[in-house]
Amino acid sequence: MMPDPVTRLQEQLRKIDSSQPLPFALLHGDDHIAVILYKPQLEDQQTPHDQDEFYFIASGTAEVNINGEVAAVSSGDAVFVPAHVQHRFVGPSEDFSCWAVFYGPRVKPPG
Repeated sequence: MMPDPVTRLQEQLRKIDSSQPLPFALLHGDDHIAVILYKPQLEDQQTPHDQDEFYFIASGTAEVNINGEVAAVSSGDAVFVPAHVQHRFVGPSEDFSCWAVFYGPRVKPPG
């Protein structure tokens, strides 16, 4: 029997351990793609990744800082971040969460 093809936001939120520095729930992960639900706390502690990434804002509001460029984001927005680029969410609302999709080849850091 095929697993349920529908992922429920509230179900995934219950799986997140908010005491972790990078609180997320893994939906899928293999050598080519990973999909998580990410719920940063007041201070987003993530570092650049070795794959390109899309964030899809699931709930709430925040600002995203990508290499010093800041933009407001809210539910329904999508954000692209290339591999090895500094980025973080700033001032997330209490209900902020986002789906993150890491995909493509793993890229070595420049230099």
